[in-house]
Amino acid sequence: MNVGFRVDMPLLPDAVPFNQTLLNTFGVRNDHTYDGVKVFQPRFGFNYRAGGDTRAVVRGGIGLFYGRAPRVWISNSYSNTGSNFRTFTAGTTPGGQAPRVSANPDTQVSTASVPPAQTVAFLDPDFELPSRYKAYIAFERGIDLWNIKIVAEFEKTWVNQDVFYQNINLAPTRTGPDGRQLYWNAFAANSSGTRLVSTAFTNRLIKLGNTDQGGTNTMSLSFEKPRSRSGWSWKAAYVHNKADEVLFGTSSVAASNWNNRAVFNTNVAEKHRSELEIRNKVLVNVAKDFELAKGYRTSVGLLYELRTGYPFSFVFTGDTNGDSQTQNDLAYIPRRGGDPLVRFATPADRDRFFAIVDQFGLTEGRAVEAGSNNYPTVSQFDLSIKQDVKLPFWRHKLVLGMDVLNLGNLLNEKWGLIRGSNQFFIKREGIAAAAYDGVANQYVYSNVSTTLPTGSFNPSLGRGEPAATRWSMLLSARYEF
Repeated sequence: MNVGFRVDMPLLPDAVPFNQTLLNTFGVRNDHTYDGVKVFQPRFGFNYRAGGDTRAVVRGGIGLFYGRAPRVWISNSYSNTGSNFRTFTAGTTPGGQAPRVSANPDTQVSTASVPPAQTVAFLDPDFELPSRYKAYIAFERGIDLWNIKIVAEFEKTWVNQDVFYQNINLAPTRTGPDGRQLYWNAFAANSSGTRLVSTAFTNRLIKLGNTDQGGTNTMSLSFEKPRSRSGWSWKAAYVHNKADEVLFGTSSVAASNWNNRAVFNTNVAEKHRSELEIRNKVLVNVAKDFELAKGYRTSVGLLYELRTGYPFSFVFTGDTNGDSQTQNDLAYIPRRGGDPLVRFATPADRDRFFAIVDQFGLTEGRAVEAGSNNYPTVSQFDLSIKQDVKLPFWRHKLVLGMDVLNLGNLLNEKWGLIRGSNQFFIKREGIAAAAYDGVANQYVYSNVSTTLPTGSFNPSLGRGEPAATRWSMLLSARYEF
């Protein structure tokens, strides 16, 4: 048995410049950091050989682990203080005259633009460093048949504290017909504008706080045959995983972490399937060692992976709730045959929309959940070849290698495809545009996707298709002595 603990304590000697206007307006300071905050992490582990049998082992443990250190995230407090830069907004006049904007903020023509607004990112005064509990248990057993080792494992993690971003300058103005918060400034047949708490600040007043929601459950079973005298070895494994989170945190910028989410209520910590959850995975690895020439070992390995596609969310393509952010509002699925919450711009839009509902089996009368659908299953092969080359020194050799990742895509461009990748790992599909009619209290659906009704996903720049699935080759040389 092992019993112990670990203590982490980050040090941030530099102070964040204080913003008095933020304190006066919102009653919160912007200069808080996690300097000197401690995370005490007790841990326990054990390893037991059942009945003295060296081939039967039970091992496990439980403990608290500090993780997702928010070092780059705290930098936003230093770079967005509200006093180190100002934002001016200006547009063309009704006659088309370009606005008068000066490059010098101190000589800005006030009549030519909206008064300067501050952008502030800050840490919640009660912020706690991210950590999560982890518990696991595993059973290993060697059997006589082919000298196979069987390993069964279960691991559970649950969040103690994780990060969550909020935009505190958004002012809710109404509750939408489906229950989501709306932030429209002016309600009309086509509502417009975003209501802010204070126009002295931009629509990017971001607070980094905490959530205690989220966790994972992972089960795995593997069979492994070590290399035999004939040079053959193999391993087969199955992994089942269920992961939930509130925010993945895919960017170094506070505003990007806030807006790169698929949400129902943008400032509420909503737990959902993890952005990178792989629900089921099968791995098979086969390897063979042999000598093409006496004394020169050659190793060839083939790895096959079959896994569930990444989760994705159906969202509206425009700004539906008035928070000035597009392509992040989870879609409401109306009831067929007439739903008082929704009307369609055209009959063709209605028909395409319900074709999507049928194609993906979406539940009517409610908004979709984030990550509730999956991209197609992924199937890939990787090839590895290693060749030993003896050198004229005692026990010195050169190992030449060639690794081909996604071999199937090399053989056929339609094989080994991965859907749903982009630079922020956010996976979402725009189902339709949804304007809010503030007079009728209805959403108006238009421009419904023309590809989704057939189950097709339209690759676009930045989503990683086909870049994420493109085959690649790595040539290497390693000197061993």
